Amino acid sequence: SLPVMLTHASRGACTIEQVVKWMASNVADCYGMLGKGRLEEGYDGDITLVDMTTERMVDDANTWTTVGWNPFHGKKLVGWPTLTVVGGVPVFERNEQTGPKGSILVGEGETGSPLLMTPWN
Repeated sequence: SLPVMLTHASRGACTIEQVVKWMASNVADCYGMLGKGRLEEGYDGDITLVDMTTERMVDDANTWTTVGWNPFHGKKLVGWPTLTVVGGVPVFERNEQTGPKGSILVGEGETGSPLLMTPWN
């Protein structure tokens, strides 16, 4: 999903700063993930660096999902991760997992504000 959002940013539909907010701090706030979502003192400092110059075609064969397909198959996207650091340890570099695989976060968290759903007019 990150390359999809960054492709929109590269085309002027939004800013990279908005993408960072939507995909990092807002998610952490929504799910009550303390110490996550920001590069600030007291936070974990996990970060992903992306390449905004390389364009790649999405292919179902290279999709990392359990369903084995991707709704963006055949689309050219930019903003692909080149390095991910978690807890100060590089865990992903240039298409290769280099560190320990993460775990699924399960348990009670603090919820954010409820979403306000309004009918379409």
